[in-house]
Amino acid sequence: MNGRRLNLTAVLALLAVLELVINRIVGHLFVPMSRANTLPGSVLGETGTFLFYLVGVLGLWLFAAGLTGLLLRREFFPQTVRLTAALFGLFFVFFAGPGTVFGQLPPRLFVHLQTSQGFVAWTLALACWRNVAPLRAKVGVTLFALPSILHAAGLFGAQMGWGRGEQLAADLFSASELVGLFAGAASPVLLSPRPFAGSARALALTWCAGAAVLGLLVAGLVANFELIQMMALYGLRLDIPPLRSAQAILYLALLAVSAWGLTTCILQCLVTPGGTRLAGYGLILVASAGHQVSTVSQLVLAAAGLVALAVGTARAAHPAAARFAT
Repeated sequence: MNGRRLNLTAVLALLAVLELVINRIVGHLFVPMSRANTLPGSVLGETGTFLFYLVGVLGLWLFAAGLTGLLLRREFFPQTVRLTAALFGLFFVFFAGPGTVFGQLPPRLFVHLQTSQGFVAWTLALACWRNVAPLRAKVGVTLFALPSILHAAGLFGAQMGWGRGEQLAADLFSASELVGLFAGAASPVLLSPRPFAGSARALALTWCAGAAVLGLLVAGLVANFELIQMMALYGLRLDIPPLRSAQAILYLALLAVSAWGLTTCILQCLVTPGGTRLAGYGLILVASAGHQVSTVSQLVLAAAGLVALAVGTARAAHPAAARFAT
């Protein structure tokens, strides 16, 4: 994902945001069924569908090309992890390929796809701890990989009948959601560039942008809680609980801080050249994929985003060659 691929990663990040807004949020919430057959509704629907397929195809190509390049150049994975990463990466591409073409997979195959994506996330996180990146960056990448790992563990445990079966899966799904939100909240501390390459004014603008997103989210929750709840559900697959308990309030507080943290960290990464910018694109892809993804396209976005995030942090620490100590 360097050189020309870096530009394609930026294009994919932009398309992922557009697909999130146009297809998952606007298309589902702001275009009533009565308007679906009108010209504006048809144009919006066709645009959302086109973005959905385009994001899936481009994301899968970038994932496959990026992972293959890392394996062939022996740039990222140590010898002990390389074969495992290649095996699960192949499984992921094998299952995701038909899904990106047809838009969906049979439920059983989709479970296999989710499980292979979780193992890919596990190999990326494991490899990250062997590179030259700072400790805080390793922790950050691991936190963003954990939701996929926990989700895959829940699915696998449910299929194997471990413990309480479906209850175990539900507990792991909830844990993965909380870990994902915590990763977003902690991202400015763990993944923001140190030292910041931009000016003091640019740094202040990134913090102000994060504060603006936080303020808009809080204002939206106060003004129209149900709308924000539906936008989170359709857009990011986040099930915001009703405000009936202290746990729900704590969840909303974590969600708000996570939105602030991700916005701040992404902007700081994007204004910094090199591997840090690639990590910023990866954060956009992971965030736009959402939680407990329900489509092949979203799974592909999450996988491609994790590759970009892991490699970006490694190359930011060692621009000449992000190699591992074996």
